[in-house]
Amino acid sequence: MPKKYYWFLGLAIVVIGVGAVLFYWNYGYKAKSGVKGKAGKTGPVSCETAQYPFACYLDKAMAAKDINLCNDVGPAQRVDCLNSYAEILNVALDCNSIKDINFKTSCQAIVTTPK
Repeated sequence: MPKKYYWFLGLAIVVIGVGAVLFYWNYGYKAKSGVKGKAGKTGPVSCETAQYPFACYLDKAMAAKDINLCNDVGPAQRVDCLNSYAEILNVALDCNSIKDINFKTSCQAIVTTPK
């Protein structure tokens, strides 16, 4: 085989190696490590599959300034979400704005309980 073909063969191996590394980074590493891409590329974030679902729901509630979104966090952490929401945003809880009756009762129990 002439010497110039070895250069092309070496170049092809390098190109394939770089392509494999970029493919792994784009599809393998990002998926395992939780690295987020651009919002349009990855789609909407689901809190059920997030690494920290509680923080995801709390972030959504604070961003929308809607304590009703704390109802999605699950029964065990609703009260924690309400307390965190009020403390972080430095607002008083308005339990009358909550639509779910059971969640409204939990909220009112928090508000009337002395700290």
